[in-house]
Amino acid sequence: MPGGVWKALSEAYVFFKGLQREKEILFWVVIFPILFYGLMVAIFGSPDPPEVSVAVVNEDGGPLARALLEAMNLSGLFEVKVYSGPEEAKSAMDSGTADAILIIPDGFSENLTGGGRGMILVEYRGGEWGNFTYGTIAGFLSAFEDAVRARAAESFLSVIPPPFRGFAEPYVEALVDPVEVKASPEAPEILSTPGGLRALYAFNVVGIQALFVGLFTGVQAITEKRRTGALRIILSSPISSWQVLAADTLGAIAAVAASAAVVLPLSIALGADYSAIDLLRGLTAAALITAGVIFTTGLGLILAPLARTPSGAAAIANLIGFTVMFAGGLAVPAFVLPDTLKAFAQAWPLTALVYQARALVTGEAGFHETLAAAAPHAAATIAVYTIGLLVYRRMLERAVEA
Repeated sequence: MPGGVWKALSEAYVFFKGLQREKEILFWVVIFPILFYGLMVAIFGSPDPPEVSVAVVNEDGGPLARALLEAMNLSGLFEVKVYSGPEEAKSAMDSGTADAILIIPDGFSENLTGGGRGMILVEYRGGEWGNFTYGTIAGFLSAFEDAVRARAAESFLSVIPPPFRGFAEPYVEALVDPVEVKASPEAPEILSTPGGLRALYAFNVVGIQALFVGLFTGVQAITEKRRTGALRIILSSPISSWQVLAADTLGAIAAVAASAAVVLPLSIALGADYSAIDLLRGLTAAALITAGVIFTTGLGLILAPLARTPSGAAAIANLIGFTVMFAGGLAVPAFVLPDTLKAFAQAWPLTALVYQARALVTGEAGFHETLAAAAPHAAATIAVYTIGLLVYRRMLERAVEA
């Protein structure tokens, strides 16, 4: 084998051997691709089409209306929930419980059985998911119409003398158009809010910054100071450990504030609407984002004992950060996540705090409504940061003993 090939193989061996020591490189080369692929499969890789949630208002109640609903339930394509009136169904779609509304007007069955046309009203949210929703409903209704058409054509042909039926059959089937579908798309919930998608992604970017800055601040609280020699100075100085940690936390908050000061004005320039903001809403939104930074910093402190070196700490922060960035509804909006991940995103304090901050400044939520929704996540933040403080103190005690 040529000497150049041996040299290349030896260099490759040295590189892979070094991965055992360089945990951050190991993360990016090995762990991150596996993690990223697994998340993409979990979010978008289901082999079965997702179920479309349909709010149905059955104003007809006749046999063909009942047959239509039964067929929808048995198809595996829909999650059908029947509501008593259009207002309830509209509320379900506005809240995100339903993807579309299907109204079967009174007289639907009577019209179809009497040779007339039956009308179905479909209302759905716009956007990519809305297009998929309507496509699924329209395809199903087309198959239902084909079945009704075949039955109606059979009835018409039965009164035509047998010698002429073969000639008349294609014309009869072409003339029979039993079901009329009237569809009206709406802007999806997030697009219909005052801030729109630009506000959503602007706050999500701030949330991603809060996630990574907080995690890195917490998980490197000891290892980075040990590497730079600052830990020795801290342990021998009259400065208390609480003061040092408070300074680190304030530094993390300042870093995220700097990111927000760049991203939010840019989003306004691109069309995001924060016209509902006033001083109280602005300060409250800032407090919610600050709570998110404190939460992730506390989480980083809890994870800090797992890291022996700065590169190991970075690998841990990246592992947690990239996982939560996607699964927690920050890199990918929560409303497009599968139900399991959507539940996680709703329970994850950082995502909840970021979403509530955005809802407050765009006017999507009221002040008292936001405070009530944020209360459990604020309590979780206090608990996590308190545990992080105790872990940090124990780590410093071990550093003194060493």
